[in-house]
Amino acid sequence: MELGPAKSRKNLAVVSAAIAPGMFAEVGVRRVTEMLPGEIHPVGVCPCLIAVDGEREVEIHRGHTASVRLRTDGPWVVSVPRVMDMARELGLFARRHA
Repeated sequence: MELGPAKSRKNLAVVSAAIAPGMFAEVGVRRVTEMLPGEIHPVGVCPCLIAVDGEREVEIHRGHTASVRLRTDGPWVVSVPRVMDMARELGLFARRHA
């Protein structure tokens, strides 16, 4: 995906991007390509800030480069309700009296 200023005739579309909790900015989309698992896609703008998952950000400083790759093996996610059910079933919350 190639992004650009919202007010450009080169855009295929303009989308509303979350840039902070409760804050959105209009961003122009100039080009879209399919990301296949394992392919490396260079980030074409530096310096920049890459938002990873809505909470974490990676800052790329001037003179450095970055790339992104789609992976299908993660991230691992813990289901808290399922873990609590299993702990209860295994009796991990109960004390046994001698």
